[in-house]
Amino acid sequence: MNRWAVHELKDSLGEFTDAWASLHGRIDQTNPLTDTGFVSLLLTNQINTQIYLCTLVGDASVEAMLLLREERTGVWTSSMPGNTGAQNVLIANPDAIAGLFGMLPGIPQQISIYVSNSSFLVQAATRKNTVVDIESTVVSRIGLTDNFDEYWKTRPKSLIRELAASDKKLAASKLSTRFVATKIDTLSDVAHKTLPSASGPTVAAATSRVPKSQTDVARLNAAVLFHFEQTGSAWTFELVVGDKVAASLFAVAVAGSLVVMASTIDQSMCEYEPGSLLLRALIQYAYETRPGSFIYINYEIDGDPMFWANAPQGIGRARFTCRALALQSRQVIHALQQLTTRTARSADSDEYIVRAYSHPAHLPEDVKILFWMSEKQCLEFGLTWYRNLIDTVYPDHKGVEIHVLYLRNKPVAAMPILVSEDANNVSIKSLSNYYTALYSPAIFEKVDANALAHLILAIVRAHPRTRDLQLSPMDPDSSAYRLLLNSLNTVGYLTFEFYCFGNWYLKVDSDWDGYLKSRSATWRSNLKRASRKFETEGGTLEVVSDQSGLSRAIGAYEQVYAASWKIPEPYPEFVPGLISACLERGWLRLGIAWLGDRPIAAQIWIVAEGKAHIYKVAYDEAFKTYTPGTLLTAMLMQYVIEKDQVAEVDYLIGDDTYKKSWMGARRERWGIVVYNHKNIAGLLGLAREATARTVKPIMARIRGTSVSRAIRRRNALNPWSRQPPRTDPSGDSRDE
Repeated sequence: MNRWAVHELKDSLGEFTDAWASLHGRIDQTNPLTDTGFVSLLLTNQINTQIYLCTLVGDASVEAMLLLREERTGVWTSSMPGNTGAQNVLIANPDAIAGLFGMLPGIPQQISIYVSNSSFLVQAATRKNTVVDIESTVVSRIGLTDNFDEYWKTRPKSLIRELAASDKKLAASKLSTRFVATKIDTLSDVAHKTLPSASGPTVAAATSRVPKSQTDVARLNAAVLFHFEQTGSAWTFELVVGDKVAASLFAVAVAGSLVVMASTIDQSMCEYEPGSLLLRALIQYAYETRPGSFIYINYEIDGDPMFWANAPQGIGRARFTCRALALQSRQVIHALQQLTTRTARSADSDEYIVRAYSHPAHLPEDVKILFWMSEKQCLEFGLTWYRNLIDTVYPDHKGVEIHVLYLRNKPVAAMPILVSEDANNVSIKSLSNYYTALYSPAIFEKVDANALAHLILAIVRAHPRTRDLQLSPMDPDSSAYRLLLNSLNTVGYLTFEFYCFGNWYLKVDSDWDGYLKSRSATWRSNLKRASRKFETEGGTLEVVSDQSGLSRAIGAYEQVYAASWKIPEPYPEFVPGLISACLERGWLRLGIAWLGDRPIAAQIWIVAEGKAHIYKVAYDEAFKTYTPGTLLTAMLMQYVIEKDQVAEVDYLIGDDTYKKSWMGARRERWGIVVYNHKNIAGLLGLAREATARTVKPIMARIRGTSVSRAIRRRNALNPWSRQPPRTDPSGDSRDE
């Protein structure tokens, strides 16, 4: 009889390596992305991510093996953070998945697995015992059949013309080119090779995560070499222009194919397109040395990656959803039993000390430096933000606390919280409210889940009557979010994640003209027509970023806000305080639209650390026909792109319809809530939360409502609702 077993993994397949290799040879031997060495590489590079190996054991052998992680509470996936190519599953029969729901930790409701096995996907789509939603993606794969000349003739003409132009530029500059292929045999060779590093303008690897620093890249390279040095399967490929290495690729030979994992170029040589020239040279080289095999391009390519692929490989995602109410009820009971019998880990340690402070002004200098480093990620993580929030929103609140974790007398983490007490219980929340678009503790990059657990336990122990702990809104893809989840689990809490709001943003990858061209023709036409009408009737636009004209601009902002549809600010000192603080830091971009001498629209943008945050927008409804909000947004967008040269524009809170026309992508902000199962009220809250998350999605499916809508509706109706009200900073229920 077949049965599933679930094992926690550290950083390798360990004792299961031989079983994985055997199963790979039986059912997926031609796929390098499920090869033992490649999968081990991915595991080696997981940071603060708990990976589980699920094995289906038959009477005589292992029938299936899956690497899964809990993406969020109840939702499991085979994809690794940042991984776009690897599939991490060896399974042939989709019917086997149903038995896995009862074996995974917690209360699993969905399992998503990525496979290139078309037979598996077809079978999964016809199954009735689970709800299966098939989604397909494509990875760049080059089949080395025929010869290179035939391959190149079939490439898009634009790609051929682009590289022909680069060849002419090199010839005109009298620069020779040379392709160098080098097999890396030992770790000592690293010092003598030009491996991809953070010094280049583009570094991307479709392994477990994208390297973001020299340390990360060195770690990735070392991991690759560790796994492949014995087989001589690690390679570097270089394009030498003149006497300089203009571009390099890092690849591994796996299961007869070549998997190109990372790329970097010399920024001073960008005009010659060295990355594309090197890829062309590599493909030509592979046609000569590896005929009949494949090249997998597993890194981010400038332009369309399908320009290079002649044998793209489809990867399908099969999402299995558990529909058995009885099974989920048993899982709830089992989870609660685990919690009530679990012994919380001790926070006692001579190395760790936790101190609490009531205001940023009381923090020691080394703690201020920790917040300053955190502010580099987002302005709302820094003390400038917290000072204004505390002084204008919570000036008399006795529950404002900043808990700092010290490791050997050095601050390594800090968590600003708000403690609220009633007659019997304490509720602890992140120091945030509806003004907050993003929250995160300040965490030194080397802090792990075990260390952060000391901070969490110290906070709870400082308030013995704690019922629940809620942290929001956070970026669910951030390392801090994953670290908090792992830390809370380490402490002994069952974590629940909840949706807060959508967040529209723009990655700026062009100048203003390029941005305009990326918008629709209708959008550009409407903007031009509105701008012409506005100017003809005496309209002007202004940006205030320093003390000059500030008092007049603030008066104009307040006049517009009072004439808009917006409700009065519940804390009238917050926005003036924010303007003053941002002005002092050089962050303020206060835009005003004037019609003659009358202000008819106003917006507060904050520019810090290469990001522009659209914080407050309002217009006078009496002048709506001029679309002043649209004109002001366009002017400020051009300003931050051209003058501030930001890398990102963030529309902060909400899914207002108009935001999509300005931005390029959407992400979500989520929160984490845990309940203290050693407290009666906390235990009741835990039971209610777990039961609701089990029953509500099932009832939603019976009524034909999507699970996500059901969860969001429950949050909205719940008296303990954690969704922010609609008075969000940049969110509006109306168009601009």
